[in-house]
Amino acid sequence: NVARRDSESWIVWTIVGVVVAIDAGAVVLGILDRDVQSVVATVMFSPTTIAFATFGALIVWRHRAHSIGWLFIAVAFFFSLCHNLAQNYAVYTLVVDRGSLPAGRAAFWLASTALDGIYIGAMLLLLLLFPDGRPLTRRWRPIVATAVLATLLNLARAGANFTGEPPL
Repeated sequence: NVARRDSESWIVWTIVGVVVAIDAGAVVLGILDRDVQSVVATVMFSPTTIAFATFGALIVWRHRAHSIGWLFIAVAFFFSLCHNLAQNYAVYTLVVDRGSLPAGRAAFWLASTALDGIYIGAMLLLLLLFPDGRPLTRRWRPIVATAVLATLLNLARAGANFTGEPPL
């Protein structure tokens, strides 16, 4: 039990470290992109995602199976990867220094509104499962299941509708 808790703590704090590294990369790219887009959003959202990840890690560290902590970590990771890093990466490689970095279109897809449904779904789950990681009563379970299903269907729809062409 102690070994399992230690391994989960290592995983959780590694994810927090990855979120910090992603946000650091996003800030660097945001500075390079400053002539095309404002660096303020990146600098503003980076502490938020790091705080979300840290808060989630502290919850999981104390209560390893607590879904709220894992959701906080997932929201932080998703937001830092898709909205902070991928957006700045796509702008840099598709606009600032066209073709200088690989996978610009993939980054554009990650940064697009196509994946906003995941963020919205995760935030909705945070509200539905707050404070202890479970629905308030059994009657709330179908609503939680509907939120998860709607998030997955939105992701499938968004993936199918995404053209991959940046609006330039």
